[in-house]
Amino acid sequence: MNKSHIKRTLLLGAVVALAALATHPVAAQSASDDPCVAPALLEKQAVFAKEAGSPPSTPVSVPRTAALTSPLVQQLIVARFPELTRKQVRVRTFNSDYDFFRTRFSYSRFFLFRRMRYFVEVNPRLLSLSPPSDGVCAILGHELTHISSMSHGNRLRLFGLVRLASGKYTTVFERRADLEAIRRGFAPGLKAYRQWIYANIPAEKVARKKRDYFTPEEIDALLSRLKQDPALMDFWIRHVPLNEQQIMAAPGSGNFGKRRSSE
Repeated sequence: MNKSHIKRTLLLGAVVALAALATHPVAAQSASDDPCVAPALLEKQAVFAKEAGSPPSTPVSVPRTAALTSPLVQQLIVARFPELTRKQVRVRTFNSDYDFFRTRFSYSRFFLFRRMRYFVEVNPRLLSLSPPSDGVCAILGHELTHISSMSHGNRLRLFGLVRLASGKYTTVFERRADLEAIRRGFAPGLKAYRQWIYANIPAEKVARKKRDYFTPEEIDALLSRLKQDPALMDFWIRHVPLNEQQIMAAPGSGNFGKRRSSE
């Protein structure tokens, strides 16, 4: 076989391959691959409803909780957090009367300078209390936003988390994660989750939740302002609003320069 024939064969093969890719994209991700859109959400709602068949005082078993949550976390990483696909993100459980999700990292790996491992922790009581499936997706998105931030840059930045002992820093830390989750499309689910959690925790803990995280009303205010001025999101990431008044008082994007020059 001469060189010109080889070239023609290779060229023909390349054309056929490109045509196949155009018809059947290898890496294309359909909406059904995203666990937080229908019909995936409907399937998860059915699972949560089935798990909720046990008495509210009876938590779903620890292995069952992890088995239900782990695939959802991994699907979310693929669909909405591609920066975490090479990170070690695991699911484990914890117990609490008023928290259902939280994020941690491996302290031993941190101090031994080994490859970091991050944990999304889930309260086994969650699935026996009929949580909204879009709310579960959204709050997992919130927790993965924390992991995305933790895993970015030098690990010594994690020492800064000691400031979480301060109430005000905790509020800014959690509301900033809410903003990042809203940026990634989780706003409706965050609203559903907040409405659900207010009804499923001790009454004396609700005020703290409303202080540290955006309420449904505040999320509506954020979305209303963002619809008019999408650039506000970047401003709010730098200047996290602590209440609805601060959301509505934020300057338009045309005035950002004036705000910075006065600080």
